[in-house]
Amino acid sequence: MFNQSFEIMKQAFILFLAAFLLSCGSTTVSTGINGAITGAENLSVHLDYSNPLNNTNSVVGKSETNGSGNFTIPFSENMKEGIYRIRIGRKSAYLVLDDFSQPIQITGDLNELQNFNFQIEGSPGSARLVSSMNQLRNRQLDVNKFSELVKSESSPLVAHALAIFGLTDPSQIATHQVVYNKMVGSMPDNELTLMYGQYVGQMQKMLAEQRASELVQVGKVAPDISLPGPDGKTRSLSDLKGKVVLLDFWASWCGPCRKANPHVVDVYNKYKSKGFTVASVSLDGLDNRTKNRYPADQIPSQMENQKARWKKAIEQDKLAWDWHVSDLKKWDSGAAAQYGVRSIPKTFLIDREGKIATIDPRYTLEQEVIKYL
Repeated sequence: MFNQSFEIMKQAFILFLAAFLLSCGSTTVSTGINGAITGAENLSVHLDYSNPLNNTNSVVGKSETNGSGNFTIPFSENMKEGIYRIRIGRKSAYLVLDDFSQPIQITGDLNELQNFNFQIEGSPGSARLVSSMNQLRNRQLDVNKFSELVKSESSPLVAHALAIFGLTDPSQIATHQVVYNKMVGSMPDNELTLMYGQYVGQMQKMLAEQRASELVQVGKVAPDISLPGPDGKTRSLSDLKGKVVLLDFWASWCGPCRKANPHVVDVYNKYKSKGFTVASVSLDGLDNRTKNRYPADQIPSQMENQKARWKKAIEQDKLAWDWHVSDLKKWDSGAAAQYGVRSIPKTFLIDREGKIATIDPRYTLEQEVIKYL
């Protein structure tokens, strides 16, 4: 009798212990957004349905973080596919959500959320958005490769988010048009599609207005430029007639210019044997405004420093073509004034007859070069 009772108690204890250990080793995960955000301890968290194009947001869920920065926001029954954002104070993280049947886990640091520097599991579309935007911001992807990635993205919604967050320049209109056509084909009545159509139309209008105000027009003969190169030898743009030429205004101090250089180098190396070349006009040097910062006796040495930086940038970026010129007058550059250049990088593709073929083909450079070779 005693032995039988002992065995019953023993079995009950084993079952209790197993259940206790199992419960201690498991974590309950909600079908919703589960977060662990460093620096967000004991703060309010909101989940917004978002339309970044017109900056409208509606709260669809809220929670509080605990003392470890953990929170859970369950999905509601009326959730719809779209762009969402997790908002904690003034910081936010954007997501693309189209499946609300699986739990999503987001981890990271509060101060890095806006930089797309966080980890996300359970939402493949959001993971692609975060990874691609993070690579773009950290310069692991240049704008040209990012643009191709956007065009090839299988999800129209993810492509839309990538385009509006990563491609804001009107010159990237071709990629936006591809994405918009995808959205029209798969989600024609979605409010994001309708708003995006208006956005693309406005971008087309802005680009047309920019081009109409250009001092140099497509179809017109490219004004000649004759300036000295780093070696002191004068080079003239007219000497390159018969080739397809990318006239590139840049400078060693221009971050976006240096970021664009690897793509220009790739296209040059690929097509230089077929009649393509690059003519680079540097806006290094000192303009009158900058000269006023230095005593007169320091100007010569400052000019030498500027010239040295120009030459070093040519070498560092492997700009192997011979046609490099500059009057070392920075924004007082005569060539920049001729071409109406008010910001850089600024590029003009010139056809074999010496006429302007297209302006700012930065994101479609290879296609345009092929067209005119």
